[in-house]
Amino acid sequence: GTAPSNAGSATVAGLAPALAMLREFFFAGSRLDIIFAWAGVFVIIGQSVFSAYIKFAINGWYTSFYDLLQTSGAMLCSNVTALVDEAEEAKLTESRQKVWLGLVEFLRIVGPYAIFSPAARWL
Repeated sequence: GTAPSNAGSATVAGLAPALAMLREFFFAGSRLDIIFAWAGVFVIIGQSVFSAYIKFAINGWYTSFYDLLQTSGAMLCSNVTALVDEAEEAKLTESRQKVWLGLVEFLRIVGPYAIFSPAARWL
């Protein structure tokens, strides 16, 4: 037969130096060093969560905004050749306002990311 493998124990033995290093970094040293190390972890995790939320919000915005553009564009194209009465003009005006509000919503979503993402590069 084959000899039993010691790969599992070798892997655990290989983790010991890494765990000792992490323990030294996060739990040993001066109080200021420990606070700084843990603050760094929370900043990195916070930036990752914030980035994931922004991607999620943009994805939702794309769906609603492009649906709005599709209906607004169809409405506009159908009224190009026809005479537009006041009711149709009101619908077009409302559609334009919704598009502008969608663009403002996009700026609200990406504005904080545009400010904080470059700042996060320096952390």
